[in-house]
Amino acid sequence: MQIQKTYGYDRTNAEKVLEMMEVKRVEMMWGTACGAVAAYKFGPIQKELEHAHSIFRKAWMRHPLRITAFCAAYYCGTQIPARLIRKFSKNNKGVSNDVYTSKFDYVSRFRLFEDVDQKDGSREKMLNYLATHTADPLSEPALREHLYSKVATKFDLNELF
Repeated sequence: MQIQKTYGYDRTNAEKVLEMMEVKRVEMMWGTACGAVAAYKFGPIQKELEHAHSIFRKAWMRHPLRITAFCAAYYCGTQIPARLIRKFSKNNKGVSNDVYTSKFDYVSRFRLFEDVDQKDGSREKMLNYLATHTADPLSEPALREHLYSKVATKFDLNELF
């Protein structure tokens, strides 16, 4: 309800935004927890590296090593909910290709405003891009639609001169 009021979304898009916020919150929690544990556990390893190699004794090398360990573990921690926990959850519907290869598509899951007509010209920009940069030629209906959109655009001759 608050998302609807604040951003002016309809109910379906507000539900998608709320679900996306919850997914990001869980990913951030797992990433922060894994990163903090890795940075803490890297302390003794860093001491051993300081004794073995002189470069690690430098004062400026103290922080980048722990930050690197934190960042690497943070990335791994953000992947845990989607890749690992999904395989062991109760909602798992068996072994499919997506579950087996740990693929997940957040873009299609949280696509907002898919039922709203695009009025900003992004559809026309997409058709222009596809018409000029695709290796395969456009199909006849797509080409016809592209040509009609080009003909239907109104332009002012005063702006040209």
